[in-house]
Amino acid sequence: SGLRWSATELAVTISKYSVTGMLIAGFLFTVVPQSFIHDYLGQPGVISLFGIAVVSTFMYVWAVGHIPFIAALVASGAAPGISIMYLMAGAGTNVPELLTITKMIGKRASAMYFSMIVTLGFISGYVANKLLMPGFKPVLDFNRTSNTIKQANKLMIELPAWANWICSGIIIAYALVALYRYLRRKMKKA
Repeated sequence: SGLRWSATELAVTISKYSVTGMLIAGFLFTVVPQSFIHDYLGQPGVISLFGIAVVSTFMYVWAVGHIPFIAALVASGAAPGISIMYLMAGAGTNVPELLTITKMIGKRASAMYFSMIVTLGFISGYVANKLLMPGFKPVLDFNRTSNTIKQANKLMIELPAWANWICSGIIIAYALVALYRYLRRKMKKA
């Protein structure tokens, strides 16, 4: 019954956030210019830490999946504290995680958990930016960026292209099931 639940309900719930997160990440890296990332996320201040906290809330990625995303951000000119904030907040404060925690331990405990994770992430990111690397200057070097992304991609499992397409299709199909259920509920209410 646990396997059936994970292949039906859990997969449908997670896929809608995974697809949304992938679309947001794709949007960020194709539409948002690197100069924007350099100017706003490259500053070692509170605003850049808040920005990455918001991004991490809406992106559902497993712990290892954060590494290529963060490598690309830092290579594009983001401050190093951004990576720490994202790695701390991304795994524990994304929407599916918070929904699950709220159902399991309640709204009050979930709010305390969320606050603690974000606060510790802010403190860690700020300390990294201001105390550990105070003179950090983001540099946009496309050769270095390309090499950083290549190194980050080595941490991921390589599958044949056809397997990637099948896995992507499965995730999209689950997301479409979630969308269908949502629209069906809305139609019933109307």
